[in-house]
Amino acid sequence: MCTLAGNSLYMNVCAFLPQFVAQNFPHMTGLDVGILMSIYPLAYLVTAPLIGDKMKFIGRKNTILIGVIIITLSTFMFGLGGYCTNVYAFFAISFVARMIQGIAESMMNVAIYSIVPIEFTQSQERYLGFIAMAEGVACAFGPLLGSIVYGWLGYIYTFYFFTAYIALFGFGSVFMIPARVNRMA
Repeated sequence: MCTLAGNSLYMNVCAFLPQFVAQNFPHMTGLDVGILMSIYPLAYLVTAPLIGDKMKFIGRKNTILIGVIIITLSTFMFGLGGYCTNVYAFFAISFVARMIQGIAESMMNVAIYSIVPIEFTQSQERYLGFIAMAEGVACAFGPLLGSIVYGWLGYIYTFYFFTAYIALFGFGSVFMIPARVNRMA
């Protein structure tokens, strides 16, 4: 559930960010929007190996919990950017929030992928396949859900909706993970 929710956050913004920017910040270019979209996976790419290396000190479940907290707060922060009327303030807040979302997503995914081989030794390939399936569903579901929610709630409240969405699914997932995975090497 955590993987599904987190990865759908990555994709949902592509459904409405370009439209919001065109309507509210006409001086922003497609490159600016592209930068806002690409900072998430770039932050993920840079931090994933570091998180994998340091996770043994933090604990797997703790890493997911910290990731859920961070992605929840950064999604809320992204929504706050919608109150900005200054293009530079909007871009800066959105950039930082999006980058933090990518870091948080890498925390959750690296830890989730490390738990499966430990907890499901006899059928780890099957469960890793389920995680990959959840990521694929999120890539398809995220833009659809994002565009529907944006149509109903507008820009700012869409992020508040997704703040609650990731909190519900993220914390729900964390509570289902056994504490023993923190102690495993």
